[in-house]
Amino acid sequence: MLVLRSTEMAAVDKEAIELGYPEIILMETAGRSIAREIDELDFLDDKSKITFLIGGGNNGGDGLVAARYLKEWGYENLNVFLLNPGDELEGISRENYNICELQDVELEVINPDSLEDFLEIFSRADILIDGILGTGITGEVRGLAADLIKIINEIPVNVLAIDMPSGLSLDFNSETVVRADLTVSLANLKVAQAVYPGRLYCGEIIIADIGMPAKAYQKLRPKYFMLSNQEAARFLPYRNETGHKGTFGKVLVIGGSAGMAGSVSLAGEAALKIGAGMVTIALPSVIAGDVNSYSREIMTEALPANDGKITTEALDKIIELSNEMDLVILGPGLGQGTEQVELVDELLKELKLPVVLDADGLNAIKDIEQLKKAENRILVTPHPGEMARLYDTSIQEILENRFEYINDFVERTGQTIILKGADSLIGLPAGEIFINPTGNDGMATAGSGDVLTGIAGGLIAQGLDLEKAGIVAPFIHGQAGDLAADVKNRYSIVAGDLIAYLAEAINTINN
Repeated sequence: MLVLRSTEMAAVDKEAIELGYPEIILMETAGRSIAREIDELDFLDDKSKITFLIGGGNNGGDGLVAARYLKEWGYENLNVFLLNPGDELEGISRENYNICELQDVELEVINPDSLEDFLEIFSRADILIDGILGTGITGEVRGLAADLIKIINEIPVNVLAIDMPSGLSLDFNSETVVRADLTVSLANLKVAQAVYPGRLYCGEIIIADIGMPAKAYQKLRPKYFMLSNQEAARFLPYRNETGHKGTFGKVLVIGGSAGMAGSVSLAGEAALKIGAGMVTIALPSVIAGDVNSYSREIMTEALPANDGKITTEALDKIIELSNEMDLVILGPGLGQGTEQVELVDELLKELKLPVVLDADGLNAIKDIEQLKKAENRILVTPHPGEMARLYDTSIQEILENRFEYINDFVERTGQTIILKGADSLIGLPAGEIFINPTGNDGMATAGSGDVLTGIAGGLIAQGLDLEKAGIVAPFIHGQAGDLAADVKNRYSIVAGDLIAYLAEAINTINN
């Protein structure tokens, strides 16, 4: 599904109006949608105290419409507080203010000198509706709006945000943001709601259909997307009923080192569990027995090693093995050193198969240009630390500018990237970015990334396009993590649990 920046949503609104969809109908539909979501909350009834905070923008106008509908539907205890006098409102917001007056909706202008009194009033509400600021905010919140946001966040009250929690923006980080329990996003999900820290402020998100005409999107060149379960199901590889283990793909995992047998084992097992027909792990002979003991289904190929790490002497053997395969996973547990750098460099030059490059495979990259020169298609899966090393910068710099670094990476290399995190971002060579909605903090555990690598590799080996695998693998990975957290808890998840719940994750997606 589409995920829009605030400026893109504004452009869609403008286009709809220019096409003949009256602005007043847009606000009417949006406000009715807000009212309907409030009406459907099971902890409210027609006696509940519902308090609206109305700013001067369109969000405030939407709130006035919602208050009108609730009044019509029999809600008796409505309070609508305005940041500005009604005669200062403009356009259709002013018209809806006038209609509220005609319907005897209780309207009151907030006195900035008596905010302590309003704190007590807000505290008595069963739900507080945030219509202070909209999606068009471009700077730090100040004045009365900032004071109200601080008050809201200090009191124990249920908060529903209209379209966007007031103060939230993707373009800058602010501490003055409403912490909502529920956000009703109008027409489309917004980027600021889909990524952290914005996701923390939104609570549960409901996307409300406001009847936006499809033609309003025709001029839009969307860049940001997010998978739903239904869309993820369509990404899963087709399973031929007469297929065999060769049909469903052969994966070669290259990695492992002394003390790091678990990395390649997890990647290999995940590839099998996601549906790959065969998995072979090329690894140092010193850990072959360990890997064999982990999984009966995985085959191993012992390679020349030094100090427990694969050496460049293994290059010819790896190339020979790859000729029998459909996909190469390179890097889990490979270890670091001069020989590993040389090995990865030579393999990227020689391998003709699609490659999933992860962990120490990424750490062996000397320059991003290596990835551009590679003839084969590569999916890279860095965490922020590995991305920071690729760009010779700090982790904080990467975290604060993830979209910019992803854009730069795909432009410079033409490859696909999964920048891992609490909300992993997937960058495609054409410039689109997918935001992954699944997963939880319990997955922040050793080996979790190896499982993701195996999932992606197993999907590609089955014939799924590398870019599509890059999009759907984090979704499945996070879904497995969410299922594990539901059954266990977020403290106790280990990487092996993610593999254990892959089957149920696939069932959930398909259902």
